[in-house]
Amino acid sequence: MRLSYTYTKIASYLGYVVQAIACSFLPLIFVALQNTYNISYEKLGRLILVCFVTQIFVDLISIKLVKYFGYRKLAVAAQVFAAVGFASLSFLSKVLPVYTAITISVIIYSIGSGLIEVIVSPIVEYLPTKNKSGNMALLHSFFCWGNVFIVVATTLMIKFLGEGNWQIIALIWTIIPVIVLVLFLFVPIIEPEESKRTPIKSLVYQPAFFVMLIIMFLSGASEITVGNWMSAFAEQSLHLPKLLGDLVGPCLFSVCMGLGRVIFSFIGDKAQMKKVLLCFAVFTSIAYLILALSNNTVISLIAGVLVGFGVSVMWPGSLSLSASRFPTGATSMFAVLAMFGDLGCSFGPWMAGIVADNYNLNIAFLTAGIFPILMVVILIFMNRKKEIK
Repeated sequence: MRLSYTYTKIASYLGYVVQAIACSFLPLIFVALQNTYNISYEKLGRLILVCFVTQIFVDLISIKLVKYFGYRKLAVAAQVFAAVGFASLSFLSKVLPVYTAITISVIIYSIGSGLIEVIVSPIVEYLPTKNKSGNMALLHSFFCWGNVFIVVATTLMIKFLGEGNWQIIALIWTIIPVIVLVLFLFVPIIEPEESKRTPIKSLVYQPAFFVMLIIMFLSGASEITVGNWMSAFAEQSLHLPKLLGDLVGPCLFSVCMGLGRVIFSFIGDKAQMKKVLLCFAVFTSIAYLILALSNNTVISLIAGVLVGFGVSVMWPGSLSLSASRFPTGATSMFAVLAMFGDLGCSFGPWMAGIVADNYNLNIAFLTAGIFPILMVVILIFMNRKKEIK
């Protein structure tokens, strides 16, 4: 029986759930790691840096990997690395120092995560469907719904199993990449023709594409900085219990981000993407400032959650804008865009961790507010130009 493209979409959606585990699980146990092993803010932030630096390396080499192996084999390999990485969190610390074990595990599952973000977006982009921008936004919304699921499930498991059993929880999360692995073995996938691909050297020298790379960096930094530190902020700066802090902090953050992407999926190609990105960047900048400067717990939480809505369209919107402007960019384009997005994702949380060690998380968020503000400035100029539609 031949499977339809609907199953390809399902496999791709679940692929982003796997990436959500890779990005979201570890920050949820930051406080447990601090309490049990006395790991500093900077070292915790460094783990996020390691995660995204690994993904950046994968982004760089994936251009060649796709040429030799194709989308299907790499999609399967991504799930293998993710499953092994999650599993190693559960047992590697028994034979190595804890921080070393966690770092190695992060590197392994980050290889899988990096392959997912490079492979899955073009797999969906090249399906014979309409409303490309809407489909891209809906695809990336599953990263958000994955976050919600991971936050709720992990928080509840910590509540009932105890934070000392975080290794068991990590082992449980290996189930999802194994399921996705099986799906990618059988779903139909369209491989772009090599002759129709635009060489990456032709792209990087175009000013419009270079601007998109900067926007991807700022998008990643704006999104992940609050997303990764929201749990610790709710617990330690706002003094909320672990369960409540996670549910109303990073969980609602992801809900808002997912809703923003689902709402935009209905608009899709009807919208002028440059104007949409500018509006969301302004919204995000305001939410960052309120989050950092407010002395009211409720207002700070609401602002942090609304950052999720503000950043919702930034990453998929940037990918869609680039795909429409450079339709033959193929994997090389998505890989370089992902690399710059990951650079932002790695630098933002790490910088916030350094600032928090020297001051506090409020000052860290205030400093990180420069990312969406710079994006606003760039998009104002972009909206005055005609090069990028």
